[in-house]
Amino acid sequence: MEDILLIGGGKYCKSVIDTITQGDLFIKEVLSMFQDKERLIVNHYRIARKSIVTKSNTRKREVFSENNLAVKRPGNGISPMRWDKMIKDIAKRNYEEDELIEG
Repeated sequence: MEDILLIGGGKYCKSVIDTITQGDLFIKEVLSMFQDKERLIVNHYRIARKSIVTKSNTRKREVFSENNLAVKRPGNGISPMRWDKMIKDIAKRNYEEDELIEG
């Protein structure tokens, strides 16, 4: 840093510091944009994701089947990727129509 002061003087040093500051602000802005985009993607995923729900009232100890299960939004329950595991599984409690299945 002492070399910069000796070679370019005060104006050059100020110019270097301003450039570094602008670069720092630019990086912070870009990172903020990525974080906003990530938030958007995560929120979209939550909205677009689906869950397994009951099609009709289901009693405790009743066997889950294609007749009493469905896939609907929002996706804050069991993922449809587990559909095959849920079929022939037994209800651990009573469920009302359109209620999310608990894992």
